[in-house]
Amino acid sequence: MTEHPYPMKLDVNGVAHPANVVRFKRYRFTVLADRLIRIEFSTSGDYVDEPSQAIWHRDAPAVAFEKKSSNVALSIETAALRLTLSDGELLTADALRIFVKATKTTWQYGTETENLGGTARTLDGVDGRTKLSDGVCGKNGFAVLDDSKSLLLDAYGWPKPRKGNNTDLYFFGYGRDYAAAVAGYAAISGKAPLVPRYILGNWWSKYQAYTDKELLDVVDRFKADGIPLSVCIVDMDWHITAIDGVQDYWGGWTGYTVNKRYFPDFPGFIKELHARGVRTSVNLHPANGVKSYEDQYAAMAAWMGVDPTTKATIPFDAASPKAMQGYFEILLHPYEAMGVDFWWVDWQQGSRTKVEGLDPLWMLNHLHHYDSARDPKKRPFTFSRWCGYGAQRYPIGFSGDAIITWDSLKYQPYFTATAANVGFGLWSHDIGGHFGGKEDPELYARWIEFGVFSPIMRMHSTSNRFAVREPWRHAPGIRAVVRDFLRLRHQLVPYVYTAAHLDSELGKPMVLPLYYTEPDQEKAYEAEGVYTFGSELVVAPVTDPIDPRTKRAATGFYLPKGVWTDFFTDQVFQGGKEIRLHRPLEHQNVFVKEGGIVVLAADPLTPANRNPDTLEIRVYPGADHLYTLYEDDGDSSAYKVGDRHETRFALVRDGKKTTLRIMPDKTPKAYLPKSRNYRVAFVNMTGEVVGHAARREGARTIVDTGFVSPYDNLDVTIDGVVRDSGRTAALADLDRMLVDVILNPDAKASVWNAFVEAKSADQVAKAFKRIPPHIKGMLEDFLSLFPFKKEI
Repeated sequence: MTEHPYPMKLDVNGVAHPANVVRFKRYRFTVLADRLIRIEFSTSGDYVDEPSQAIWHRDAPAVAFEKKSSNVALSIETAALRLTLSDGELLTADALRIFVKATKTTWQYGTETENLGGTARTLDGVDGRTKLSDGVCGKNGFAVLDDSKSLLLDAYGWPKPRKGNNTDLYFFGYGRDYAAAVAGYAAISGKAPLVPRYILGNWWSKYQAYTDKELLDVVDRFKADGIPLSVCIVDMDWHITAIDGVQDYWGGWTGYTVNKRYFPDFPGFIKELHARGVRTSVNLHPANGVKSYEDQYAAMAAWMGVDPTTKATIPFDAASPKAMQGYFEILLHPYEAMGVDFWWVDWQQGSRTKVEGLDPLWMLNHLHHYDSARDPKKRPFTFSRWCGYGAQRYPIGFSGDAIITWDSLKYQPYFTATAANVGFGLWSHDIGGHFGGKEDPELYARWIEFGVFSPIMRMHSTSNRFAVREPWRHAPGIRAVVRDFLRLRHQLVPYVYTAAHLDSELGKPMVLPLYYTEPDQEKAYEAEGVYTFGSELVVAPVTDPIDPRTKRAATGFYLPKGVWTDFFTDQVFQGGKEIRLHRPLEHQNVFVKEGGIVVLAADPLTPANRNPDTLEIRVYPGADHLYTLYEDDGDSSAYKVGDRHETRFALVRDGKKTTLRIMPDKTPKAYLPKSRNYRVAFVNMTGEVVGHAARREGARTIVDTGFVSPYDNLDVTIDGVVRDSGRTAALADLDRMLVDVILNPDAKASVWNAFVEAKSADQVAKAFKRIPPHIKGMLEDFLSLFPFKKEI
């Protein structure tokens, strides 16, 4: 066999366990799990064992099922599904059915499912909603992934066409256990690799022709303003884009030669970024090939056998192993040697290649990911677009050029969460919007707030002086809000990184639609912009502007069952119903579940790639709970062989006593601090702290343990616990609300006194008689949620 010029070593196994395979006439069924069945129908008798672009793993252990057959009929029954086939020669709705026991629903071949959607390749040009792919979750209990048209992978990891025109379906019959359906999909398609920790910090990106000094000045200004930064993107103008008489505007999008006008010492520039603790990526648009004026032209021409004297453009050919080997080794690897940390595969590269059915974007994502894995010390990472089923293997996603409107912001939370239904958990949006629409500082601030509670926090805009993403160029009020939220993002990195680990290990994306939490609650499906963020938080982003009369933005949404605490104000809300909240610009709708444990970096300037020496652990009353913080070196692939550090935080209640037990792994790790302080915040709990000094901050009891070994167990106990119902925090919010509105001070005092002194809603309502309607509506919404009991 001739050696392949550019092989990839993929972890794939398309051949199923023989015990899971059932052949019957023109069908082949593979029971991959008790709720997941592959269905192949072939008139030629040729079936597929090679991995496909979407499905890489069919080697599940033997699954228990019962098979019954006659000359014409077949049934396969697992613990969860019952498949019946009445005619093995036909592929019709009457012939093939699957009954889902959990939901007592039946799928018939070709019938529509109540699919909950997946994601889309791009949001370019989208102002509001766009059409989504199907996902693997169905409201009626099942979903079908049609893999009949995807290409197969050969022994070297390169795509090849299928033979014939066979049907190749995957039936997901998970009922309404949506998390299990997505985990099942990840098991056969491939899990998302763990991303480098630094990408979870704040990114700066702008499509602007910066000089090296100008871009370094931007980075330095972030630091001067006390805003942490983790990644600085260099957009298209890092390379030459305009050669007089040689190319038109669109031709300049592809380039590989450094623009010396802007970057006279490109390696030195990258070195300066790294010295500031900032990683970088540069923008690629490979579709137009290599032109004769590129510095790399002679080497690339020699590689491809092109006479350089002809000055003929060397085409971009994603399907050619030789061309793509040259693309990486000649065009890109030298820049990686200079310090480029990862590549941004921008633009969409068209939709065709010389291999029928091969999308060049898929090929680029596939090759970029595995080329970046050639160094075992480096964690593979690509920044590109969603390229179809299996794209979760190539994180992260760039959603395209967002239009600057409230409708764009309103859609992005739904779009981000719904992508979980195809296992795609790491969308990166243009936070603040890219172009078009209308610049609005309030919209910018709210977009930042959503970005902080989304997988990737990447500020971006087009090249326009007045597309203002720099926080310091805004008025003081906007600047302060944005600064605080960007600082909070770096505090959240330990929590977000743990969520990314769970995605990589369990196939559980960090952002999930609310119906994963309450699949039998219709209101959870209607709450399109509400989502869980990691294991402890529910987020309902504010996506409407502030009412100038109340100085607050109103948001109505469904809050899941249970008792929830506001992450920002410590107010307490009873869930299981729709609520309506009015938020000033500095507050976002983020809630922590009963018993929740949220682990943060105490210092907001902690670099994203560093495991903090002081952790802030916010503990919320109401339930016993275990939360495990995941840490590793943040950058290498050693995690794949078990190199990790886990700290378990257990909240244990015993009568009036509440204890946070801190139980870390014992094996020393070079990437952990030599000693660690735990700052424990018991939220809405008062009492006597045992063995530690404590202080009160609003509704919180704060304990600093002092610096101890990060490998030693530690208990922090608060005895004689009295729980605040959230009344303290609610009154603080009411005070701010009344300060902000334009109203007679006596009327304000009347409302305030009514809330403080009254024991029922009826008593307070009397104080609203002379309040203007717009303010009365806000206060009535507040009243409906006010905790009249002082303690619970």
